[in-house]
Amino acid sequence: MSKIENEVNRSVTFCKRRSTLYKKASELLNDSTHLVAAHVRQKVNALNNKSEEIACIEEATSAQAHKLDKMKENGQKRWWESIETFNADEVAKFESWLIFADFSMKYHLKRLENKASSS
Repeated sequence: MSKIENEVNRSVTFCKRRSTLYKKASELLNDSTHLVAAHVRQKVNALNNKSEEIACIEEATSAQAHKLDKMKENGQKRWWESIETFNADEVAKFESWLIFADFSMKYHLKRLENKASSS
């Protein structure tokens, strides 16, 4: 690249290059604006999803609390409060259910640990 000696030609060339540079800068700005907008949309959607999830959990918890309050008002016992009234057969069934639940939870925990260690 050599220096353009003619002042008019140099000025014209400079104006053309400046115009091209401004155009490229504008295109980059638009592209980055779109990227930022997409990123912001993604973050807002993630926050909205989390908010909906929390609202569902809150609704379920509120419904459960309401149900327990109603049971308390009606004098109903919860399953763990009536365990003392079980007969021998019911105690045996409950014990086998607890053993099965314990086994099942340990089995699933082991599978999750194996899955986590292999990945």
